[in-house]
Amino acid sequence: MIRTCRSLSLSSRLHTVAWNHLVPKNEAYVAGKWTAAASGKTFPVFNPVDHTELCRVPAMSSAEVHLAIQSAKTAQSLWAKRSTEERASIIRDWARGIFENRDALAHLITAENVGLVVAVKKEMTEGQPGALKKRTMKDTAVLKKNAFRLYLGRSY
Repeated sequence: MIRTCRSLSLSSRLHTVAWNHLVPKNEAYVAGKWTAAASGKTFPVFNPVDHTELCRVPAMSSAEVHLAIQSAKTAQSLWAKRSTEERASIIRDWARGIFENRDALAHLITAENVGLVVAVKKEMTEGQPGALKKRTMKDTAVLKKNAFRLYLGRSY
C-alpha cells in the first residue's frame, strides 16, 4: 500500500507539471483578468486519492466573490448582445484552445477528480462537431447512447 501511495504521489506531481502552464499560480479569473486575492491568502486543492497538494488557489473575500459574480452577469449581458457570427468565432477559438491543450487539461482533470487520462481525453472530444467529420452514422452510433435532449424553452 505504501508503494502505491508513493507512486500516486509521483503521478500527482507529474500531472501538476503537465498542466501548470495553463493557470497562473494563486490567481482566479475575475472580470476578464487573472487576479490574486487582495489579502494574498490562498488555500490548497488536494488530490482526492493520496491527499497531496495539487496547487493553491486564492482565498477571495466575500466582496471579491460578489465582484466576480457581478462581472460574470455583466459579461453575460455583453455576450448576448454579440452577433451569432461573433459568438461562433469566439467559441471556435475556445474549442481550438481546448483541443490544443487537451493533454494538459486531461492531466488536470485526472489529478483533480481521479480518473484515467485516456477516458478524460475521450470525453473532451466526444460529440464535438469537428470530430464527426468524415464519419458515417454507423461510426457515431456509440455517441448517441451518451446524448440526450433537454428542452430549455423558447429563444426570442
